[in-house]
Amino acid sequence: MFSTTTLAFATAALSMIAGCTDIPQLEQSVSARAQAAPYPALISLETIIASATDDEADKAAAENLATRSSSLRAKAARLSGEVITPDDQSRLTGGTASN
Repeated sequence: MFSTTTLAFATAALSMIAGCTDIPQLEQSVSARAQAAPYPALISLETIIASATDDEADKAAAENLATRSSSLRAKAARLSGEVITPDDQSRLTGGTASN
């Protein structure tokens, strides 16, 4: 395929080309309003978790899971039936036995 020297040269060439690209200055991309904004207040993880525990959301999620679970169980029950009826099975077995 390719020799080691060719691969090394290609890697070096690509590295040099990548080094010549212009990298935009991040300070120029931030607006003056954003730079003048105060630092955001840090809150504890406990506060976030406490505000995230909503009983209504938990009830809705539980109802959703119960509905989905029952529909999946019904689908599994429909799929667990016989794929080939006994008559078809005997016909198929008989057809292969004669060969």
